[in-house]
Amino acid sequence: MRKSWNFVMIIVLAFLILGAVCMGVGLLTGADFGRVFEVADHEYHVRELFSAVRNLFYNPQSIEGILQNLF
Repeated sequence: MRKSWNFVMIIVLAFLILGAVCMGVGLLTGADFGRVFEVADHEYHVRELFSAVRNLFYNPQSIEGILQNLF
């Protein structure tokens, strides 16, 4: 079990490093991060997910309502 968690952590760290490299390249080439966030929010509903997580922290009993709003 420990080896599988180590493997998962290696994969997660690889994706984090890849994301950091992509962000660095974006900064060097003059990317507009507002536009990147807008596209990600349109595709993956990022603001709704952040709002749902925030509501869950403030009101743990509201998980059913949050899940109904997301799906």
